[in-house]
Amino acid sequence: MRILPDEEIEDFSAPKVQLGGQRIMFWGAISGCGKVYMGKIDKILDSFSYSTFLYQRALPIAKQKCGLGLIFQHDNAPPHRAALTQAFLDLQTFKVLDWPSQSPDRNPIEEVWLWMAMKCKDKSFESKGDLEDYVLKLWQEIPDNTIFSFINKIQKKMEWIKLHNGDLYLDHIDRA
Repeated sequence: MRILPDEEIEDFSAPKVQLGGQRIMFWGAISGCGKVYMGKIDKILDSFSYSTFLYQRALPIAKQKCGLGLIFQHDNAPPHRAALTQAFLDLQTFKVLDWPSQSPDRNPIEEVWLWMAMKCKDKSFESKGDLEDYVLKLWQEIPDNTIFSFINKIQKKMEWIKLHNGDLYLDHIDRA
């Protein structure tokens, strides 16, 4: 995750490990119209389970909320770029944004995960269910204007990169 020049790294400290290091995986989607989808991933994510998840749970809601203008973006995690996933996405009626490998992280959903991590960092949970409930509650509470600010932040970074002929955006350098 990269920060803008007017942000401080201390504002983005990582949450403490809880529940003996157990994890819950979520998948979320945002758009220019706000929150689109948040759901827990119940299985180990491979190409088949990811494609099934998209087909059964996430994409019907995304298509309903975003309509024909849906442009899908995900990163280059192995289940996302696997042949089965690519074949599944090729059959869809929406555009999939080409995301080059080894590219700097410029997906605004990462800002959402960071926002949620900051909200969770001082909390303790009795169970994975309590943590899951809290994360889903946070999703409901995150204001759309916060989502829009995350998207605008990424757009500003991308504009800077384009203006500077593809140079890597290094957040720690002053941009006077």
